[in-house]
Amino acid sequence: MRTKRSLMSALAAISIAGLAACSSAADTSSSETEEAAPPPDQTEETIQYGLLAGKPYDGEEITFVICCQGAAQFQAWRASAVEFKNLTGIDVFFTDDPLGGLREKLITESVSNPGSWDAGLYFDTWLPDLAQYLEPLDNLMTIDSEDYPAATADLGTWDGEVYGIPARSHVMMMYYRQDIFDELGLEVPATQEELIETARLISDAGLGVEGFTLNYAKQPSISPLPWINMVMANGGSIFNEDGSPNFASAEGVQAAENYQALLDYAPAGAAAYNEGDARNSFASGEAAMTIAWSWAMEIFANPELADEAVLGNVGYTAAIPGITGAGDPIAMSWPIGISASSEKKGAAAEWLKWMTNPDLDQRIITEKSINGQATVVANRLSSMFSEEANAESANNGFSNAMGEAYANAKHQPIYAGFSAVTEVIEVALSEIIGGADPQATLEKAEQDAAALLN
Repeated sequence: MRTKRSLMSALAAISIAGLAACSSAADTSSSETEEAAPPPDQTEETIQYGLLAGKPYDGEEITFVICCQGAAQFQAWRASAVEFKNLTGIDVFFTDDPLGGLREKLITESVSNPGSWDAGLYFDTWLPDLAQYLEPLDNLMTIDSEDYPAATADLGTWDGEVYGIPARSHVMMMYYRQDIFDELGLEVPATQEELIETARLISDAGLGVEGFTLNYAKQPSISPLPWINMVMANGGSIFNEDGSPNFASAEGVQAAENYQALLDYAPAGAAAYNEGDARNSFASGEAAMTIAWSWAMEIFANPELADEAVLGNVGYTAAIPGITGAGDPIAMSWPIGISASSEKKGAAAEWLKWMTNPDLDQRIITEKSINGQATVVANRLSSMFSEEANAESANNGFSNAMGEAYANAKHQPIYAGFSAVTEVIEVALSEIIGGADPQATLEKAEQDAAALLN
């Protein structure tokens, strides 16, 4: 398994500063002893956020490949493009691709139609396959890496090169109905055994609410995450130190058995729930507990999307039930990167600087008055811990809890061959949900994955 160097290490030789400039990489001298030209940030005049002064890319249009434009954060980005154009003269064209085909489009377009896209958003787990089509950002800009959680800061780095900056980050949390817990005198479960028992007590209480809901359905790169977090919560791993698969470890099998057992206290049809279905199941009041990404809170607190009984009654914790006790959550990020074949890399780098600037990051999670743009998603620690973001009128303390969740978070393993190996895990978990023996199923998946990696 190829390893990654962290973003912190990759940028050790680069000046980490809030202001960064953008230009082509400087040509080296023909003389080996002659010193190379200074990097762009030492020679170009910049304005706020490191954007270049004088609008050097005035009139250019860049294509930004993105999916899911209904997401509140993405709508806020689109709205901010007007302000960005006023500062730089650059127009940004947003695509609206289906999430299911986004990875394939980035790769296919890079091969068959180079230069057709300039900047793109991608899942961190796609990076091993995408890196060859992305431009190392060290050549174009500097990055304020210290303002990002450690769990997400290096998710745009592969083989020592920085290819992306966190643009949409999430941390796993467990949500529960505080009112139901109070009514039944329940404590927040710390272990998976306690989680199962708490789910049983709720389902059997006659309240018309099931105990637990989850995204059980096979879904590329998404459905394995709850099981992976259940394995990792107490220090387990789905890979050995040498990179070989370790799915059928004692922790892996026990977590899979618990994952399977929870289905007994889930709503009818939950075996077919995808990630969105599971969120809606909790938001509608159908179930009293779920494990979901931090951004789900913007649904659970939205009177247009959540049932009246749910609003104001959502408890949350980043202490994920483990096998022996509550453990750490996992985190993920959608980095934003620049196409290696783009002919507008300079303009694209300006867009990255703008999208990831601290004022915009905080403004997006603080502003709640614009319809369709209210979100809890932040990438920077300074945003999460800001007074403005935690005000009752904004996120009512949830941003602070989210920032604290990131403090101990880990990210799932990212490795070459991720898509194929993850498909093996997805199939195995789907079979387990269908009633297959966890031990035997994970042992076979382990063998299949090992064959793919060899």
